[in-house]
Formats: sequence, structure tokens, C-alpha cells
Amino acid sequence: MSDNIVKTRLTDEDKAKWQQFCHTNGFSEAKMLKMMINKIAPDIANVTDIKIGKNNKVTIRLSKNDAEKLLNQAKEERYITTTNWVTTCVLANLHREPMLSKPEIQALRESNRYLAAIGRNLNQMTRVLNIDFKQSNKVTSTPSCCNLILMFFL
Repeated sequence: MSDNIVKTRLTDEDKAKWQQFCHTNGFSEAKMLKMMINKIAPDIANVTDIKIGKNNKVTIRLSKNDAEKLLNQAKEERYITTTNWVTTCVLANLHREPMLSKPEIQALRESNRYLAAIGRNLNQMTRVLNIDFKQSNKVTSTPSCCNLILMFFL
């Protein structure tokens, strides 16, 4: 691959704006220009220089402001490290399905246990009612069944 150079003339003001834009986004001027060309003309973009290391490690650069936002978001969502948060976001995007954190998985398990308990209670009440309609007073005389029935109607 031969190195080609692209040049343009800018006013001092435009040059300063360009440098500020690149610095704010955490890229060199050359890298930012390459990214913009690839975004605008993806059909003709040369993407053969994209590589993943031997250990499948991907490195990103963020501006200071974005790095602070990432840290706050990871803390808010109770991730142990920012790397775990970024990995979860990437996987959710790649697979197009939500990736649950450990606290979310734990909450889901707990809610499933409660739903299973409610299902068992409903099955017990249904069984009692179906065994003999005359025994239906057992349903209303049992405190736990009454509480369960009230919970569904309130």
C-alpha cells in the first residue's frame, strides 16, 4: 500500500476548529480525516488495515469527558469495571439482544421464584376447588389463600 497525502488550505480559524474537534474526540487529525472518508464513502474505503490482536483485545480512546461519562454509567449500572460495561454494550449491539448484569440476573431469578410460588398456590387452590365443590370453604378459611386472592384483586 502506497502512502498518499491529501492537502488542503485552511484559514487559521478553521485550522483551530479542526484541531479542537479532533482533540475533543480523542483522535489525531489524520486518523479523524480517515474515519470521515470511510464514513462518507464506505464503498471505496480501504478497510484492510482493521486488525484484532492475537488475544482478541480491542482498545478504544475517549475524550476525558466521555471517559467520565462511561465511568459514571458503569457505576450507575453496578458494573465492577468499565471494561465489563463496554464489553456488555458491544455484545448487546453485536447480538441485538439485551445483556444482563449480575444484579439483573439475580433479580430475575428471584422474581421467577416468586412467580413459581404463586403458580403453585394457584394450582393448590384449583385442585381443592376441583376435588369437591363442597370443600371450597377451605380456600377462604386459609389465611395464605385469602391473602393471595386479595393480592390479585387489589
